Amino acid sequence: MNRLIVKFALAVAMALFVSFTAVTFIFHQSYITTMEEEAVPLANYLFNGVPEQIRAASDDERAAILQALAKELNTKANIEPLSSSRLTDAHREMIARGQVPITAEQGHSGATFFLPLDNDSVIAIGPLKPGFGPGFWDYVLILLVVFIVAAVTATAMSAPFVRRLNRLEATAVRIGQGDLSARAEESSNDAVGSLARSFNEMAERNQQLLEAHRATLQAVSHELRTPAARIRFGLEMLSETKDPEKFSDRLKAIDEDLIELDHLVTELLELNRSEVVGTDERENVLIIDLFNQVLKKAEEYCLSLNIEVNAPPDLAVFVVPRLFRRALRNLLSNAVRYAKTQVTLTARENGDMVEVIVDDDGPGVPGDHRGTIFQPFARLDDSRSRKTGGVGLGLAIVARVVASHGGQVELTDAPSGGARFITRWPTAMSLGKIGR
Repeated sequence: MNRLIVKFALAVAMALFVSFTAVTFIFHQSYITTMEEEAVPLANYLFNGVPEQIRAASDDERAAILQALAKELNTKANIEPLSSSRLTDAHREMIARGQVPITAEQGHSGATFFLPLDNDSVIAIGPLKPGFGPGFWDYVLILLVVFIVAAVTATAMSAPFVRRLNRLEATAVRIGQGDLSARAEESSNDAVGSLARSFNEMAERNQQLLEAHRATLQAVSHELRTPAARIRFGLEMLSETKDPEKFSDRLKAIDEDLIELDHLVTELLELNRSEVVGTDERENVLIIDLFNQVLKKAEEYCLSLNIEVNAPPDLAVFVVPRLFRRALRNLLSNAVRYAKTQVTLTARENGDMVEVIVDDDGPGVPGDHRGTIFQPFARLDDSRSRKTGGVGLGLAIVARVVASHGGQVELTDAPSGGARFITRWPTAMSLGKIGR
């Protein structure tokens, strides 16, 4: 943006310079033309007539002639010595050669003529108010020149931007018509180029969201079909069941399927809420407080495990507390589900980010599954996940919560041989960089 401002400023300065030069030239030409047409003939008239009259007249007559001349020309007329301070050596040399020096009074009030009278004096007539200068058509020409210079400069500066903005608009139209792969041209580092990059980032984000929604919708359809089919089958069998014990068992099975559906819907709602995070919802919160809040609610399902916490007491993150707790709870729940004896929560500062690490000593995650484990409904072992109560959305929620805060999530091997989930969150000082 600063570069664009400088370019426009230079263009305006150049336009003003060209306009000023043109106007100065027009004024100069008008002045020279008028001087040739009016001032020079006037000087010749004064030179050829007035000195002779003054020389032939007495002192009283000289005063009368000068007074009449001053009145006629609406100026001053008097006799000054050749040594007058208003005359330079160059002027005196001109007078010696029989020429008439013409000087401009301070403030450009007009021209003063010095007519040679005798060896010791000159006749000073002036300042004469100029009856010359730019006329009506000269001003028309000046305005026309300024307009043309401004129009050419504006066109030359704006035409490339207009063309690129038109291409950007065409790309937006293509995206609006359904071509989500359309991208704007990023040809420069100026304001339009920056706009194009931001536009492409937005388009890329929207495309990813829409593709994720399509994939989620397909997965949801598949996930809902199984419990719905079991419920339908259970209801059909229920109407044919006469044995009270079997009737009760089938009712219990239907209730379990309904609970599974309820969990699935709850997780889907949480998945959608985790995608968009407003900056005004974020707070600067101590990481140890968030850890304690999550662990307090997790006591009931991790009593048989040793949970170790390593976090500096003054380390803080700038997050939406509700979503951070949800992501950490999902990671902790996943670790507890597969850990043998130990789960470790670690927080540490890494540059302008805070890393939150969850380690377990379970079987770990095979390398060929690490690329898909954060996708909705992804399971390493379908039967095992269902048995332990998972619906396949916990880690997907983690990934989307972290991404919505401008962070990253990574899966590696823990030192104990299990899985290590690393999430990176913004600190308060890094928010500006992430939100740009």
